[in-house]
Amino acid sequence: MNKKDYTIKLHDAQLPWIAERMKRTGNISRIFKGKLPAPSGQPVDFIPRYIEFFVSEQLTAKSKDEPFAVINYFLKTLQSDLPRVAKRLDELRKKTGLSTQEIKAAARNASAPWYIVELSKGGLGTNGMATGRAWTMVPCRFYISHGVLWDKNAMTGNKIALVTARLPGKPFDTQDDVVHELLHASIASIPIYVQSWQIQLNTDAQHLEVRSVEKLGEHHLGWMTYAIPELVVAYLGNEKRTNKTGLPVLETKDMLTNFFKLSSMVMPRFGFAEAKRLFDSEGFTPATHRALVSSCIRALGIYDKILSSPTPPLEYFKKLSRSQNKK
Repeated sequence: MNKKDYTIKLHDAQLPWIAERMKRTGNISRIFKGKLPAPSGQPVDFIPRYIEFFVSEQLTAKSKDEPFAVINYFLKTLQSDLPRVAKRLDELRKKTGLSTQEIKAAARNASAPWYIVELSKGGLGTNGMATGRAWTMVPCRFYISHGVLWDKNAMTGNKIALVTARLPGKPFDTQDDVVHELLHASIASIPIYVQSWQIQLNTDAQHLEVRSVEKLGEHHLGWMTYAIPELVVAYLGNEKRTNKTGLPVLETKDMLTNFFKLSSMVMPRFGFAEAKRLFDSEGFTPATHRALVSSCIRALGIYDKILSSPTPPLEYFKKLSRSQNKK
């Protein structure tokens, strides 16, 4: 790739939590859309509306290929992997009855900008939450080169952005940094309160069981709303886990069981109640897995109500649960 072919002009930039001076590309989503045509028959094209690369001036000074080599790597990876992702979604639709409208609702709520950042030594430029007067940068608690930026004065019009970097000293990873993050940016956003280190999500299974809506706590909702997008991304990306369940977040049978109980209580009409019935009668079969993921995609349709919340919106979910449990 070269600059002339794609008419990318680099501009000076300074990300507020990073000391290194940067160059930015501006929004190049159009290039991704041009090089990655929408899969035939799919309700979404998996390309975020806003994609921007930020590269350290230390790297651009050494090589005129930066950031174009990185952009090219992302494009080649997605040219290879997106057809497989689209096929997984298509199979899920056919086997579960997931509708076009439900998928589009999830994608519509995941319309935050995607910033890809390359520093001279990798990483996000911070290992912990960094805060300014009008912005907050929150690294992922489990993968420190990924994070969420809240920017009150964002020029994109969206206060939340997904930020992706490579691990320190490592190249960008095909699965973790490209496909996984693209799916978060395009269909499965994570609420900012989940990333915040101020919210200690208790994943000890014994603390996650709840017997009534009125007993719901922030830790229940934080855990549940974190698991939902991660389950969708892992399924569509065909990610493998080496834990006892093979799933992200729900790493033990007790955690999986409690998730089915909690989600079917809070959001039964999204399909979680049926998924729990399958789980109770058949165990965690491929059909149960598909029912779980399709329910999660339906649930993502309400994430516009919670993405920017600083803490898990307890009253919102209690109200939602009461409305969905009315006979």
